[in-house]
Amino acid sequence: MIKGHNPLNIPIKDMETFGKEGAFAVLSQFYAFSDGDSEAEVIQFIKDHSVLLNILFEAPGHIFSIFGRDVLLYLELHRDPTEDFECLFITIRTSLSSEESLNLLDRLDEEWWLDVDDDISNILEIMVRPA
Repeated sequence: MIKGHNPLNIPIKDMETFGKEGAFAVLSQFYAFSDGDSEAEVIQFIKDHSVLLNILFEAPGHIFSIFGRDVLLYLELHRDPTEDFECLFITIRTSLSSEESLNLLDRLDEEWWLDVDDDISNILEIMVRPA
């Protein structure tokens, strides 16, 4: 996370005063849960990896500034029990073409995501799904 940068203009100290449940209510204004995922499982994953909470507040502002506000953001939990791997994905669903979507995802990487701490990017990924 880029320190001091919060595109939703919610001061970090105020996010902490929401408490976890209040923070999840605020996040639900920006994210939906994908079809196969249980909301409870995603929330539990975030609770287990509390370092994700601030970045999940930060991400929509960066995504909307690059992709526009017509995109939908989903949280999806991916598990591979054979590899003992769990990762949360922010999925950007857009009506743009595959090529346009990937170009914007590259721009998001360059302008923001590549600067995110490795501890976060190891358990949170961003992908795009054109409609």
